[in-house]
Amino acid sequence: MFYFLPTFLVGYFVLFRAGVKHSGLNFFITIFSYIFYGWLEPWLVFLMFGSTLVVYVSGRFISAPGASKRQRNLALLNSAASRSR
Repeated sequence: MFYFLPTFLVGYFVLFRAGVKHSGLNFFITIFSYIFYGWLEPWLVFLMFGSTLVVYVSGRFISAPGASKRQRNLALLNSAASRSR
């Protein structure tokens, strides 16, 4: 923890000051989350990746320009169901 947190904070603020977009910072946080949780329990990385994938795809459906309200609600329900497991 004494090495991980300072490394994360320095990396985050260096990217922030360099003008990296919001999506790039989110990617950085996601990668460091995988490293943090996978350090002692590597199998958690697979669960996190599956959950991240489901939520990402659901978000793409929700933000799709031609999606109906029913499709958006189903994608939201799918996303919520994957996060509560």
